[in-house]
Amino acid sequence: MAQGSVQPRLLRQPARRQVPALYSSDFGDVGTTNLGDRQRVVDNAKAYAQKGSIIQLHNHMIQPDQPDGAGFDVMHAFNGDYSRSNIDKMLTSGDSLNTELLRRIDGIAGYLGQLKDAGIAVLWRPYHEMNGGWFWWASSRASRISGSRCGIASPTPTTSITSSGSSR
Repeated sequence: MAQGSVQPRLLRQPARRQVPALYSSDFGDVGTTNLGDRQRVVDNAKAYAQKGSIIQLHNHMIQPDQPDGAGFDVMHAFNGDYSRSNIDKMLTSGDSLNTELLRRIDGIAGYLGQLKDAGIAVLWRPYHEMNGGWFWWASSRASRISGSRCGIASPTPTTSITSSGSSR
């Protein structure tokens, strides 16, 4: 094993079979998964859940003003701060960017619905890594606008969340 690498923790199964404690995959178009592989992601998640793995999925969604499936490089190609105009359009009912965003979300919901119907709980991370500026949904302007419009507040450096959920 390479220096600094971490070996995944394995669950011991009867007959000495081992499976990952956590199966993680992506619905986005990030090089390891493309749009045509989404059903395979669901099928793999079902298989691993049946063996006892916890299922965790996320979605590196391309900006709604870019072609779906354009790839990881396009997702990072925005100029560092996704425009307020685009965020406003995505959050405005009836706008073409809003329609496209909802179409993409609905598409993923269909795949997640298959897992729900199979009785499989999913740790779902649709817009992860909100603290960084390397994704369009986490650029400083996008996260401020979408957070305030959606009623989501991120803790500030002066706020901490206790284990009971209250802030201090």
